[in-house]
Amino acid sequence: MPRGRSLASKGKGRYYLLRGSVGLSGSRKITPVSLARRREDQTPGVISHGSDQARYPLDTSTYSRLETRRICQLLWIDTEPVAFLLDNAGLRGDCSQRGNESGWMYRFLGGHLFHSVSAIGLQKLVRAMSVRKVSKGERIVQKGDTGNTFYVLSAGYAEIVKDVPLASLGAGDFFGEDALISGMRRNVDVTMSADGELRCMSAEAFHDLLANKIIRNAALSSCSSRLDVSLAGSCKEEGVSKITHIPVCLLRDSLTRLSFGTSYVVTGDTMPECRLATFILLHHGFSASCCLPFERHHAGTVRPFAQVLNA
Repeated sequence: MPRGRSLASKGKGRYYLLRGSVGLSGSRKITPVSLARRREDQTPGVISHGSDQARYPLDTSTYSRLETRRICQLLWIDTEPVAFLLDNAGLRGDCSQRGNESGWMYRFLGGHLFHSVSAIGLQKLVRAMSVRKVSKGERIVQKGDTGNTFYVLSAGYAEIVKDVPLASLGAGDFFGEDALISGMRRNVDVTMSADGELRCMSAEAFHDLLANKIIRNAALSSCSSRLDVSLAGSCKEEGVSKITHIPVCLLRDSLTRLSFGTSYVVTGDTMPECRLATFILLHHGFSASCCLPFERHHAGTVRPFAQVLNA
């Protein structure tokens, strides 16, 4: 796109800057997130490719006008057809009935997990997926099996069952991440409740392109708001008051105990359980980072990860 071209906000969608630089102007609505992103850029009002700020969508909700400062290459993702799904998380699976083959992608990529993933990273993620047609009644995941695949439902419906039905899934929902991150066997059954289609990703690609990109490690400090996800709460330490204990197996059902305004450092007995808990929190919109078990102050209470694997 040539220099001086205006990119005024239009409908529901996202611009990503791949090459060049873009100037921001017009009326503003300053939010904590947009303010933090502006501070990362050395030139106020200008975003250049390769900067930390360019890793995010261009903020058309804060600036009413975008203008190219030099020849630019931009990626536009139009989310208008399924914008209501992104704004109303309770409406699950409707995009598969709207005749929009890419609806699942907008809902999947529109989640909290991908706010820190670059445009190139999103492209690699989608390209790493293979397509699998599935039929009603087909069991995709069986409890007790070894996990080696991450799944995104791109059409149809599925049901998660653990002795009793736990949840229904629609287009854009994903599953299979627990076993890949924890290294444990599958803990639920997932069965198709209608004919549909899956996007499948290998465990290696899942870790390289998603989990390792979004799960950040953090060092402990006395002022950390710590979330202890060990089973017995063994991470509690003297002199540290801001510790919340929720075993990782109960975390999804206990999210109401946590605050969206708090940045959590996740600790536990093993690295896999810490990483899984961090992934769950990020998926639900919390700010979280992972503390490796052997970096805790009372290292004697925790075996190194390699010993846990070999036990």
